[in-house]
Amino acid sequence: MLTIVILTLFLLAGGPPMLAAMTSSLARDVHSTHILKVIEAVRSEVGRYYATIAVINLGLASATVWR
Repeated sequence: MLTIVILTLFLLAGGPPMLAAMTSSLARDVHSTHILKVIEAVRSEVGRYYATIAVINLGLASATVWR
């Protein structure tokens, strides 16, 4: 499970060039375009999740320091 998580994060961090290379090897049709859209949506959601967690942690840290 840990390997899958690490591999997923690595692939998501690779960005569009890595994703384009991966999907071009799969197929050259509408299916690969759909895969790229899904992967980009996942990257966006994961980024939003990490940003939210960072804001929450910064708020908690500032509340702890100022208390």
